[in-house]
Amino acid sequence: MQGLGAAAVGMILGGLLTAELSWRWVFFVNVPLGVAGLAATTAWLLPSSGNGGQRRRLDLPDALTITLGTGLLVYGVSAATEYGWGSAAVIASLAGSAVMLAAFLLIERRSSHPLVRLGIFRHRGLSVAGVVMLCAGVLMTATIFFLSLYFQQVLGYSALRAGLAMVPMTLLMVVGSFVCRALVPVLGVRKLTLVGALPTAAGLGWLTAVPAQSPTYLVHVLGPTLLIGAGLGLIILPATISATAGLAPHEAGLASGVINMARQIGGAVGLAALVTAASTAAGHAPDPVAIVHGYHVALAADAGVAVLAAAAALFLPAAGKSAPRAAGPGSPAAAPLRQDSAATSESSAGVHQ
Repeated sequence: MQGLGAAAVGMILGGLLTAELSWRWVFFVNVPLGVAGLAATTAWLLPSSGNGGQRRRLDLPDALTITLGTGLLVYGVSAATEYGWGSAAVIASLAGSAVMLAAFLLIERRSSHPLVRLGIFRHRGLSVAGVVMLCAGVLMTATIFFLSLYFQQVLGYSALRAGLAMVPMTLLMVVGSFVCRALVPVLGVRKLTLVGALPTAAGLGWLTAVPAQSPTYLVHVLGPTLLIGAGLGLIILPATISATAGLAPHEAGLASGVINMARQIGGAVGLAALVTAASTAAGHAPDPVAIVHGYHVALAADAGVAVLAAAAALFLPAAGKSAPRAAGPGSPAAAPLRQDSAATSESSAGVHQ
């Protein structure tokens, strides 16, 4: 939830930096923040005592193969717009990605201390929640990206005004994430994810009707973006609870890391794929009608991703819903929900970085 609030501020600051300095500063500003975070971690983060005082080595082969694999996958998909799917650059990138990801899985299977214990994916809640979070990454990243392009290229907004135009949607995401805490014990994670994913799909479907000629923000854009914001705010917490419910305490952090990784990979790969789809549909014509048609195709595919998230939600285990007449906050029946909610803090704080 803190991350969603930061996203709302980031919309404004990103637009301000782009308008007053350069779009490059959107990336430069992360360098001092990263350095400060690293320094704070070194100074104040306490060492874990959960492994009996043994120090874990840095798993460089694991980290390098998964990073190179996902990076090559994103590059291959995004480069298809410029070079074509049959080009040597795209084929080599996708093949290299497959090799690196296969190497990662092989290393994890053989390692005595794997970066990601593959057996954890036998936990249905984590596996299905990973699919939901993969979809959520696509929905958040791609929706904001195409809205930003529409605001600036069609409505003629400045970067700052485009950022301000997306604040209502982001604020509704924040409100939804707070409301979600109260709704989980009532509806459970499965129904709540459906309640979030279906309005998101409806809002994205509504956006496929935005016109290229004489559009206005209040008439054509505000309504669907509010619907999307309200829906997205209800997806993250239920998925995180489902991923960590029933796991041993020492694996809750791994589960949170896995679904956060799923969200990040979904955002990167999904955005690359949707940009390729939009560019292919629009062609190379600078005609606003063709450009908006490309946006329509990408947003329709984005709506399909929201429907996929809703379908995946049907397979989530029934976790989080409180039994009627529970004995109270100190009872055993209430303990699982408290544990699951506590385990979400790391993942919720990292949403939409």
